Amino acid sequence: MVSKFENKNFYEVLGVSKNAELEAIKRSYRKLALQVHPDRNQGNPEATRDFQVLSRMMEILGKQYDQFGDVENDVEESFKDVEFMKTVYRKVTVEDIESFSKQYIGSEMERKDVIDAYDRFHGDMDKVLEYVPLSEKESISRFVKIIR
Repeated sequence: MVSKFENKNFYEVLGVSKNAELEAIKRSYRKLALQVHPDRNQGNPEATRDFQVLSRMMEILGKQYDQFGDVENDVEESFKDVEFMKTVYRKVTVEDIESFSKQYIGSEMERKDVIDAYDRFHGDMDKVLEYVPLSEKESISRFVKIIR
């Protein structure tokens, strides 16, 4: 199902200029989101997709604003470019996890993560295990050596 907003200029959809302030963008988004919300358009099978695409547009614009303080047209091209999105959000494979695991366990990065978690959670090892990537109960003895 294709949304009426897909492959459209974000600013045109929202009815704002490219140099609009974030608050103006948010105001316009909220107004349009209320109009296309699936609850208000129960007879429209595209309503859910329209709302999802509109929400994704706002998410991208908001992140761009948070990172750079303004919004540039490049975000639209990135959103449209499926190949770009696949490289940014590619599927993580078991091999990727195994490769990362081999590089991470015993590395300086893991050491820093363990010490940071230990300090942050005041020695609560359950929280350290939750915080440190790839950790499990068997990791505690390795972590104790790192902490000491």
